[in-house]
Amino acid sequence: MTREQLIELKERLSKLSSLESKERDKHLRRISIGEEQGPLVGYPSIDKPWLKYYPEEIIMKDSDEQGIYDYMRSRNTNHNLIAINYFGNKMTFGDLFKRIENTAKAFLEMGIKEGDIVTLLLANTPENVICMYALNRIGAIPNMVDLRQQDEKLVHSINSTNSKMVITTDLFLENLDKVADKLRTDKVVVASPFDSMPMPLEKTIKLLKKQYKPQNLETMKWKQFEKIGALSDKKIDHVSKGDEPACIVHTSGTTGNPKGVVLTNKGFNAMVLEYEDVIVKAKIGDKILCQVPPFLAYSAIMDLHLPLSLGVTLEMLPNYEPEKFADNIYKHKTAHAVAGPADWNSFLTSKKVPKRDYSFLVTMGSGSDKIDTRKRHEIDEILAKSGCQCRVFEGYGMTEVGSAAVTNLPYHIVDDSVGVPLSKMSIMIYDNDAECELPYGEVGEVCISGDTMMKEYYDNPEETAHTIRLHPDGKYWVHSGDYGYMNSDGNLFLKGRLKRIIVLHEGFKVSPVDIEKVLMNTGLVESCCVVGANDIESGYGAIPVANVVLNSDVIDDEEKIINKLMEACNEALSERYRPRRIAVRDSLPLTDVGKIDYRALESLCNSENDVKIKKK
Repeated sequence: MTREQLIELKERLSKLSSLESKERDKHLRRISIGEEQGPLVGYPSIDKPWLKYYPEEIIMKDSDEQGIYDYMRSRNTNHNLIAINYFGNKMTFGDLFKRIENTAKAFLEMGIKEGDIVTLLLANTPENVICMYALNRIGAIPNMVDLRQQDEKLVHSINSTNSKMVITTDLFLENLDKVADKLRTDKVVVASPFDSMPMPLEKTIKLLKKQYKPQNLETMKWKQFEKIGALSDKKIDHVSKGDEPACIVHTSGTTGNPKGVVLTNKGFNAMVLEYEDVIVKAKIGDKILCQVPPFLAYSAIMDLHLPLSLGVTLEMLPNYEPEKFADNIYKHKTAHAVAGPADWNSFLTSKKVPKRDYSFLVTMGSGSDKIDTRKRHEIDEILAKSGCQCRVFEGYGMTEVGSAAVTNLPYHIVDDSVGVPLSKMSIMIYDNDAECELPYGEVGEVCISGDTMMKEYYDNPEETAHTIRLHPDGKYWVHSGDYGYMNSDGNLFLKGRLKRIIVLHEGFKVSPVDIEKVLMNTGLVESCCVVGANDIESGYGAIPVANVVLNSDVIDDEEKIINKLMEACNEALSERYRPRRIAVRDSLPLTDVGKIDYRALESLCNSENDVKIKKK
C-alpha cells in the first residue's frame, strides 16, 4: 500500500460515526480470532490486532462522561463498606462521602470556585483523597505536586498553574515557608499525616514529633478547615463533565522542563473501564496496598480512583518505602498491589518472602518504568513458590495519557514486550520523516490515541501542539518520543527514547535498550543504563557508554567483570552496535519520581573523557 493509498483509507475511516467505528472494531476482533473473514492491511492502527484479547462488550461500551467524584460515588451504593483503612482507622464510603462534601463546602467558603486551581502538597493520606474529589465536586482542579520539592522548583509548580490555594503537609512545611514571599497565594492549609490516625496513636506520635512553626506563612490547620465546611450552609450546584479537568500532574522533566499535564474526568473513568474485570479481577471489599506517592498520574488513577471505583479498600501508608513493599503486602494481606520496579524488587531482596504464604495476591501490577525480564521471572518464581497464582504484569504509557495506554494481560504476557494497547486505546508506529504510519515490524515513533489522552499542557499551547497532532484519520495522536515497533499480534516492543537513540559519527543509530538487554541477561548486573557520550576521537557524533551497577554477589574484580560484559556484547551484537565503554557505578542517578536520570549520566560520561575508551 502506497503512502497516498494509506492516507486515503484513513480519511475514509475518519468519517465513520462513533457507532460505526465500534461496529468496525467488533468486526476486526472477530477477524483476528477467526470468526469472520475480511481484509487486513498490515498497519497496526487500522487492523487493531490487540482487540482479540478483549471481550466484545468492553469494545462496544463507552467511557463514562461523569466527573470522577460522581462516577466513584455512583458505583458505591453500600455506604457501610470500608473505603480507606489508615493505621486501623476504618473510614466507610459513607464517611468518605460526607468528608468530601464538607471539604468541598470548605473550599467554597475560602473563595475557591469552578475552574480555580488548588495545589496539593500532601503525603499519601486520606486528606489527599478527600481534597482530590472535593475539588472535583465543585469543578475546581487539584494540582498534584511532589511534596518534597524545594526552592524555585516548588515556586514554579505552584505559581505556573496560578494556584489560588495550597494544601500542604506539616512534614515539609519548612520548604514552603522559605519561599512564602514568592508565592502568589497566601491561603495555606496544613494537613498532618497524624490528622486521620486513630486516637491515642495520633497523640502518642505527636508527642514524639517536634512540630515546625512557620515564620513567614499564615496557615490554617486541616481540622479547622474541615470544620468550616461542616458548619457551612453553602449549596453545591456544579456537575462535573467528562471533558473537564480532573487534575493537573507534572511530567518528570527528563526530556526538558516539567510540564503541567491536564487530565480529564473521562480519562480517569476510562481507565476504570479498561481495567475492571478484564485485567484487575477485583471483588467489592477487596484490599489494595496504597503506598505510591500521590502526585503521579499512575498513583492518582491506579492507586486511588480505580480501586475506589471498584469498591476496593485502600490500605493507605503515608511513607513511601519500596524496600518494605513485600512486608507491607504480607502484613495487610492485600489482594491487589500496583507499584513500580523498586517496590517489586523487594521480593528479591527479602529473606522473609520464601517463608511466607502469598496465595492471597490476585493482582500484581507494575508501572512507572520497566522491570528487567530476568528479574520479573525471578519475582514470579519466588511468588509461585509462596502460593501465589498470578504473575507481575507491566504496562506502558506516559503522564500525557493518564499513565497507561498499553498493558500486559494476566493471560497474555510476552517477554520483552510492554504489552498490547488497552481496548479503548490505539497505537501507531510513525515515520516522522515520511509523515506516515509504518507497518508491523518496522521501528518508528510510538504514537498513542484514545480516551485517556490529556486535554493539554496547562498554559502551554506550543508544547501541546507539538505533542498532540491531528492526523489524516481525523484523530488526535500523542507523539510519545519513544522508539519501538509492533508485531502482528498487537504486542508493542520499545527500543528506547527518540532523544536517547545514540547516533554514531558514521550516522548509524544505536538503541540503548538492545545493549541493556544483553548486559542484564548476563546475571552480573543489577541495573544499567546506556547513554551517548561525545565521540572525542572523531570529534563529532556519540559513542555508547554502558553504566552498570553490579550484583552484590559478584566476586571477580572490576576489570574481569567488564571484560565478561564486553564478551557478552561481542557475542550478541554486531560491532557498530556494541558499547565502546562500560563504567561500573555504585548507583545510578534517579529523577524525583524514581526513574533513571539519563541526562545526568550523559553529563557524567562526558566529564570522564580522561578515562581510556575501551575498544571492541
